[in-house]
Amino acid sequence: MKRSKATKLINKYRKEDDFIQCECHGEGLIISDDYDIFSDNDSFDNIHNIHYMMYIALWSYGQQGKRLGIYQRLRWCWNILKKGLPWCDCVVLHIDALEKLCNSLNIRLKNAKKVWSIQNGEEKD
Repeated sequence: MKRSKATKLINKYRKEDDFIQCECHGEGLIISDDYDIFSDNDSFDNIHNIHYMMYIALWSYGQQGKRLGIYQRLRWCWNILKKGLPWCDCVVLHIDALEKLCNSLNIRLKNAKKVWSIQNGEEKD
């Protein structure tokens, strides 16, 4: 497969990042996808494989560069002593957010399968 054809294929099935917020509005999930292109040489004249990758990142509302005050530092220390973790370790999703997550994952799975089948000559673009 030529590089231009592989790039068009990837761009056709690449999905925008999804952000799904927790019910408490303090955490959320960011879902994004990417493709790795593998070639026989450095010029990428002949693409022999395209790998799909999905990133799921846990997002937490933070200080955004601001220095923590003494109360916040003590609160975080207490949280670490009590729970062992300074950051959130779960995201609570309501039924609407859960549906958005499932739809996002299903679309990404279908797109990844489509790219794979086109790449392997099982299906036409």
